[in-house]
Amino acid sequence: MSALFAGFARENITPAIGGIPLAGYGITHLRPAARVLDPIYVNTVALQGASGERFVLLTLDMISLKNELIGEYRAAISGSTGLPEDHIFLGGTHTHSAPDHKSPLETMRVYLHEYLPPILIRAARRALADLKPAAVSYGSIEVGRPGMRLNFVRHYLMTDRDRKDDPAPEDAYEAGDNYGEEYSSDLEKYRFIGHEEPEDPELQLVKLSREDADDILFINFQAHATITGGRLKPNLSADYPGVLVREAETLLPGTRAVYLQGAAGNLNPATRIEEESIPGITFGKGYGDETHRAYAHILASHVMKLLEKGLTPSVSDELAFATESFTGELDHTTDALLPLAEEVWAIYKDEGNTPRIRALCKEKGFYSPYQCGSIRRRAQAGLTREIELNVLRLGDCGLIMAPYEMFCGSGKYIKEHSPFALTLIKAYSCGYHSYMPTKNATPACYERHQTPFVLGTAEKLAEEYVKLLETLA
Repeated sequence: MSALFAGFARENITPAIGGIPLAGYGITHLRPAARVLDPIYVNTVALQGASGERFVLLTLDMISLKNELIGEYRAAISGSTGLPEDHIFLGGTHTHSAPDHKSPLETMRVYLHEYLPPILIRAARRALADLKPAAVSYGSIEVGRPGMRLNFVRHYLMTDRDRKDDPAPEDAYEAGDNYGEEYSSDLEKYRFIGHEEPEDPELQLVKLSREDADDILFINFQAHATITGGRLKPNLSADYPGVLVREAETLLPGTRAVYLQGAAGNLNPATRIEEESIPGITFGKGYGDETHRAYAHILASHVMKLLEKGLTPSVSDELAFATESFTGELDHTTDALLPLAEEVWAIYKDEGNTPRIRALCKEKGFYSPYQCGSIRRRAQAGLTREIELNVLRLGDCGLIMAPYEMFCGSGKYIKEHSPFALTLIKAYSCGYHSYMPTKNATPACYERHQTPFVLGTAEKLAEEYVKLLETLA
C-alpha cells in the first residue's frame, strides 16, 4: 500500500453579484459584475505522507490573494484543522473575471472577510476527511505545434524599418503588447523582429490514483485567464480554467480535476488560432463571451491525448516540504517622478483609463497610468521585501508555489534545472508580490514599470527554487 494519501473537496464560492467588482485592469470598482457567466469554486487537495505530516492546497477561481488575506485564511484554517499555518497553501487561477481581492469596497470586505473564511475552512476539513491511499503518475505534452501554439508571449520588439542590419533584440527601441491582433506599432515605420522570449507550450499532468475513491488530476498550463467578454462586459467567470476542470471531469468519470496556473506572467491564450487553421475553434479577433469555452475544449482534448498516450508511474511515493524566505531588493530609481505621477493618479482614480488619461500620460512621459501607481507604491515602500518560497515533493514530481506573476522564461529555467522528472509551477500562490519580469522583458512592457523589484530578481528567484527542489530530491 502506498505511503502517500490524498483527499479532495470542492466548494462553491460564487458571490451574489450586487456590488462585486471584478479583478484586473486598474480601478476595478469601475467594473462591477453584471451577471454570472460561470460559477467559481475553491478546489482543495489534502496530502499526507509516511510521517503523518499533512498539507492542504486550496486553489480558488480568483486572480490571486493578497498577502494579508493569506495570513488571515491560514490562521482560520489552522485553528479549525490543527494544521501548521505553513502547511496551508492558498492561491488563484488568475481569472480576471472573479471578485477583486484588493478592492476597498464594503461588498468585498464582507465577501473576503465574512463570506469566504467558513467556506475555506469547510473545504479544508472535507479534503482532510477524504484522505485515501494514492499512487502518483505523471506526463507532459506540447499543445499546438511550432508557429501555432495555444499560448503566445504578448510582448514583441520592433525596430526602424530603414535599418539595413539585423539588430539584436536589446537594440530595438519600439516595443508593444500583442494581444492576438495585428502588431500595434506603426508598420510603415517599424518592423517586427521577434518576441522577448520563447513561449512555454507544455501542458503537464500529475495523477493521484486513489483506492476506492475518485482520482485527483492536477492540470498545469501557462496562459493568462485574461478576461471573459473583454473589458467592457462585466461577466463573473472562472474563465477557461474553470471550464477546463469541468470538461475534464466529464470526459473522465471518477476523476476530480484541479487547474494550476503556471508561469503565465507574459503568456496570453492564443486568440487567432481560427486563422491558424486549428479545427474546432472560432476565436475571431478577441477573447469574447464564449471564447473561454472553446479554449478549454481544445486544452481538454490535449489532456485526453496525453492520458491516452499513458502517464509514467512514479517510483517514489515520498511527500516532502521545504520553505524559505527570500529577500528581494526594491527599485527606487523612479522616486524623482513622484510629483508628476501623483498629478496623473489624482485624475485616473476618479475616471479610469480614459483617452484623456492616456493623452496625459503621453504628455508627462509615462507609458500608462498603471506606471504612475507603481511609482507611488515604490516611493512608499522600504528597501527590501520578503517573499515566501514553498516547494513540495510529490513522488518523482516537484511542485513550486510562487507568490507572484512569473514569466515563462523563469518557469522554463526551473523545469529544465529541476532534479525531478516533472516539475509543476503553481504561480499566484501563497501571496501576491506583483509581476516578476525577466531580464529579457521588453523595456516598454508595463510589467517592467509595475514591479517594485529591481531587474534581475526573477532570475535569482528561479535559482532559489531550483536549490529548494534539490534539497527535496
